[in-house]
Amino acid sequence: MKIVILSDDFPPESQGGAGIVAFMQAKELSKRGHEVFVITTFQEGGNDEKIDLDGLTVYKIHANYSMFFRAYLAIFNPQTVFKAKNILKELRPDVVHAHNLHQFLSYHVLSYARLYSKKVFITFHDVMSFHYTKLYPKKVGGVYDYKVSALSQLRYFGLEYNPFRNPIIKRYLRTAVDKRFAVSHSLKDALDQNGIKGVEVLHNGIDVEDFKYNEEDIKKFKDKYDLHGKKFLFFSGRISRAKGIDVCINLIKEISKTIPEVRLLIAGQENNYVKEILNRKGMIDVKDKIIFTGWLNRREVISAYYSSDLVPVLSLYLDPFPTTNLEAMATRRPVLGTCLGGTPEIVVDNETGFIVDPNNFGDVLKKTVGILSDDALSEKFGNSGYDRILEKFQIKDQIDILEKKYADY
Repeated sequence: MKIVILSDDFPPESQGGAGIVAFMQAKELSKRGHEVFVITTFQEGGNDEKIDLDGLTVYKIHANYSMFFRAYLAIFNPQTVFKAKNILKELRPDVVHAHNLHQFLSYHVLSYARLYSKKVFITFHDVMSFHYTKLYPKKVGGVYDYKVSALSQLRYFGLEYNPFRNPIIKRYLRTAVDKRFAVSHSLKDALDQNGIKGVEVLHNGIDVEDFKYNEEDIKKFKDKYDLHGKKFLFFSGRISRAKGIDVCINLIKEISKTIPEVRLLIAGQENNYVKEILNRKGMIDVKDKIIFTGWLNRREVISAYYSSDLVPVLSLYLDPFPTTNLEAMATRRPVLGTCLGGTPEIVVDNETGFIVDPNNFGDVLKKTVGILSDDALSEKFGNSGYDRILEKFQIKDQIDILEKKYADY
């Protein structure tokens, strides 16, 4: 088949989220003999280009604008739609599979996909098809309420609010798309509650062969960051409150009182938000317990996972399907996972790690100390997590399903 992947972001610029998932899918489809093309965007200078990336033909379209206009340009972005149209018209693929479109490529590209291809699919990775930002759900009667009202969006976003955005997106999804996927049941529920129906769950997968153990790399990594003889948590998400960075920093503060060798290793640069936290009263001693790695290449990321004692995934919002969970389990690391979003669909409580409410700090602290203090428990969780990846979350199994959908739908 000739397959075109649409994604606002894509490697090498993208290092996380939907872009990485789209890349893994594209690579696996290409391995299986499909002719795979990618249409993506970039924001920093330069001209549009077509490149070869691991056997994939990638069309990169420049697109950048003030995010104040995102609610309008998410529907129709003149910087990208006509260029994407010309590429699709030239390629005339069998299948177009869209991932994130809500920032630069825009949903209007789906209408051209409908015009110039045989089948159109979309995978939802977040709530941006009906919301403007991260969604913090409420629990009502034991069930999460994901419904977002127009009035609440107007109140929150003010002049950035576009009353026509969501109805127009739904129209594109209804008229131009053959099949819709969500990466988790929690995201499917949220889509359903907000009027996006007919969505099927297809969990993301990874290639465990990409996470092979390399003792020399791990030693170099520990040498570089002075991690020998330390217990440490590895934080690999976006450095923000939404991802639980506050919770992690407070964990280190409390745990260091009884386990002084504990450290928090953060993949990335110290930002203003973290500086503000660390400058608060009583945090002076915590600064020495936190290590920022800056940008890590793929081998260093894998070494960081293997070197760590625990991987916290403590998102405070509906985090649909954090890839960090899969990567930690592929490297046999126990996970301390949030009860919000798709993490409980990956991490099995008291089997591959612990599921906790990140708003219940006492329980989070207790479970963290429990893992750090019990090597046998940590090893048990790590091995069970690895087995679960092999059974449920391999990229080859995900692509088996996609190929069948492409052929049958």
